[in-house]
Amino acid sequence: MSEAVYNFQRIFNLKMGFGSREHDQIPYRTMGSVTVEEYESLQDRYDDQLAEKYGVDIAGKASEEKVALLRGFRQEQ
Repeated sequence: MSEAVYNFQRIFNLKMGFGSREHDQIPYRTMGSVTVEEYESLQDRYDDQLAEKYGVDIAGKASEEKVALLRGFRQEQ
């Protein structure tokens, strides 16, 4: 039954003008922390990623800014 639902969703989206490659995106949730609380629960890990992988100076930045920066970098990838 789940395959039938999946196929219906794909057909519906195609008829509505969606479903091409430009609309394929990974879920928002998988691109990183969604809330500030989630970011802060793994702050050491995320801060290291911002500093080492993306070369961002995180000194003096609020958690909201860090979440936005991390999400932006991951969306570009």
